[in-house]
Amino acid sequence: MRLTKIKIEKAIRLYDAYKTLFGESDPNDSGSLLNRSTDVSPILKRFRDLQKSPERTRLKNFLESLKKDELHELEAIIFYGRHHYGRNRFEEAFNDARMRNPVDVEIQYLLQKVESGDFLREGFEKLNAERLI
Repeated sequence: MRLTKIKIEKAIRLYDAYKTLFGESDPNDSGSLLNRSTDVSPILKRFRDLQKSPERTRLKNFLESLKKDELHELEAIIFYGRHHYGRNRFEEAFNDARMRNPVDVEIQYLLQKVESGDFLREGFEKLNAERLI
């Protein structure tokens, strides 16, 4: 494993901080907001504010600071936590993450998925239980 426990724990903390900006609602459920009003300007303003938030900036800077394989491992841990891969199949998750999009596209993807912190935590716990970390 190239990604250290310290970096994984830091990523979890950064995702948790970013997720607090969204409150209790599902951050990916913009449809429910749209159904309440035909005026989308508050939604667009909120989106722009989130794009400029210090929490998002810190998470983005952290993701950009990772080496390519570390970023792929982080993604693989998230996939593992989402139960896309069964027990003892982390290496397969990592290889699949390596075959995905270029790094800059993957960073944008990871920034859009604020629930990734929860999956990262679950994947980290699974890897610890399997003694892979």
